[in-house]
Amino acid sequence: MKPETLPGVASVTFVVLLATGLSAQIRSSSYVDPEGQPHSYQAVEVVGGITHADAVVRAAAMGGYLATATTAAETSAVFRAADDPALWIQDGTTWLGPWIGGLQVEGASEPGGGWKWGELEEFAYTAWALGQPDDDAVADRMCLGGGPFRAGTWADVNGSRLLAGFVVEFAGPTALRTVGLRRQEPGSFQGYTLFSPLQSNATYLVDARGRLVKSWHSSSPPGACVYLEGNGHLLRSGQVGNPAFAGAGGDGGLVEELDWDGQRVWSFTHSTATEVLHHDVERLPDGNILMIVWEKISAADAIAAGRDPSLVPAGELWSEKIVEIEPTGASGGNIVWQWRVFDHLIQDVDPTKANHGVVADHPERIDVNYTTNAGGVDWLHFNSVAYNQQLDQVVVSSRAFSEIWILDHSTTTEQAAGRSGGRSGRGGDLLFRFGNPQAHRAGTEADRTLYWQHDPHWIPPHLPGAGHLLVFNNGGRDRPGGPHSTVDEYALPPVDIGGNYLRTGDRWEPDLVWRYVGNPPSSFDSQFVSGSQRLPNGNTMICAGWNGEVFEVTPSGQILCSYVNPIGLSGATAQGAAPTANMMFRAPVYPPEHPALRGRALAAGDPLEWQRSVLLADGSTVPLAVSLGDVVRLDVRAETHPGLGYVVLASATEGLTPVDDRMLRIAFDSVTSVAAAGLAPSVFGNFQGLLDAGGRATATLAIPWLSVFRGLTFLHAFVVVDEHAPTGVALVSNTVSVTIR
Repeated sequence: MKPETLPGVASVTFVVLLATGLSAQIRSSSYVDPEGQPHSYQAVEVVGGITHADAVVRAAAMGGYLATATTAAETSAVFRAADDPALWIQDGTTWLGPWIGGLQVEGASEPGGGWKWGELEEFAYTAWALGQPDDDAVADRMCLGGGPFRAGTWADVNGSRLLAGFVVEFAGPTALRTVGLRRQEPGSFQGYTLFSPLQSNATYLVDARGRLVKSWHSSSPPGACVYLEGNGHLLRSGQVGNPAFAGAGGDGGLVEELDWDGQRVWSFTHSTATEVLHHDVERLPDGNILMIVWEKISAADAIAAGRDPSLVPAGELWSEKIVEIEPTGASGGNIVWQWRVFDHLIQDVDPTKANHGVVADHPERIDVNYTTNAGGVDWLHFNSVAYNQQLDQVVVSSRAFSEIWILDHSTTTEQAAGRSGGRSGRGGDLLFRFGNPQAHRAGTEADRTLYWQHDPHWIPPHLPGAGHLLVFNNGGRDRPGGPHSTVDEYALPPVDIGGNYLRTGDRWEPDLVWRYVGNPPSSFDSQFVSGSQRLPNGNTMICAGWNGEVFEVTPSGQILCSYVNPIGLSGATAQGAAPTANMMFRAPVYPPEHPALRGRALAAGDPLEWQRSVLLADGSTVPLAVSLGDVVRLDVRAETHPGLGYVVLASATEGLTPVDDRMLRIAFDSVTSVAAAGLAPSVFGNFQGLLDAGGRATATLAIPWLSVFRGLTFLHAFVVVDEHAPTGVALVSNTVSVTIR
């Protein structure tokens, strides 16, 4: 193939090469350099061996490059990835490991002159094995080893030799996608995701490409939940720090409403020595708000209610109640309705108490002596509340019981404390319960279907599955098949005119009509928090909150998109680094036509994750699908090269093209020449220019309204030009593809 020269860059020659070979095993490790840039390494075993030149191509085809090792710590990280006997061969008494990215310039003095890294990183640190380099058999390429045992030292080897594998590095422009948008398939829902990291006082709204659209900041950490309302206001719970409930997950005490501009327009605080708001809230159609409240019960009062004295070892019991607040003024509210667990107890321990009875005969009441935490104070642990306007009913989740309960909201507070009245005629007794029939002596562990669940709610009208209950079934060590989570959709039994659910015998039996489970099941496992949401397109958005991930699945279980919260305890995570402490309670998704968003200027900013050198297509390195007439924004970042010239390259042909000792992850074709030469500026806008003082630039790809473009895929990369660099190229970027639907 005839070499081609990059327009605008002198004396840089390119030849297209193809990757070959099959890998059998991959080991990995990571390292963060002194500037905070994460590096990931994967050691790839190649059956039958591989040459250095083929290893370079294979590494580029994987999206990275042969590993460099510029410090002792980085050398150690590279060796950790490669420390497997399958990746090493023995040459006499010398062990040779997989290829890494060191090479010797042709014509350099032997044996130690002219060595450099293929990525042109500084070659200021060395870790040669004793007696290396030795130029044995015209050795001019580097691998690990060179000593009498496996070690993180270096050896020089002839590049044509077949070694057992290679170590590929992902960093800088080629960093692995660990946070932010990690996956997006055509047909995924184009909505806006709202989330409030549990370790942050901020709430974020990001678009379908993971770009920040809006943020709100509060003076308090989240009490757990956050919602966007129809008027564009943010409704969130907050933590006030109540020592009487210290150590309780979901402790809040505050509910506040912020307008679109972040100004607090209303707040309500309920946090005392005996009661505190926690976890979740639900706005009702009339503007009132349902809230969950922990209610401390003294040991004396608990025992008076029939609690076994041995189950009150801490001298108190936390019960639950649901209160309905009518907001007043800028910081207040009236309790207009409430429902208390302690008004609906039954027990068979103390026959002298009025609530003594046969537990199994009364599934509508709560056994005060059922416990799953050996008498721990947080006896019930409600973690969500939701409302059904059509039925005027409330659903709550008791994580500690692994049960879901439904209540009649049409009652007065007085009726809610009793067993008659309301639409159902049953007052505040449970209208429905399921998940763990052991809690009311109606089954065994074998009958259990829920495991420490979160977020049961009715699927809203006009959505697929409307009226069904959607539940995030967290799982746990006691779940059959081992720890794993599922999202379950249940069709509830029919209701009579009063909203009473028909039951068979001593329990209610909903029908499981759909379930999402990971493949394998253990691959989807979020033990705490979390939620789910049915989307207008029939898919389901799942928030695996313990892992900080939001992903969309089809009814058949195909994952269409995935977003990982990049905000942790220390702020924004760098792309390529493993996120830590990035948990979320939930992450509701809003369609573009939602009343809160309609008519607002939703200018997309940067992604929340940090990446100092990269090419982004509409905010991400994830492949992008667009339509005729769309304009794609290509953001060039090269923070370490401010003011230098750049060229954005485009191609309709996949391939790998060498640039000096590095690889450009596209093949040159006629599109490349047109774009780089500026021959179609209306299509390829700003594809050449100078980086600004921050090392940034923006180019645009405007898709013409021509049907001939439909079905094409354009690949994009950029290079930074530097006349002082050894080959005139300072940086070779990642590649991002844009497919035209």
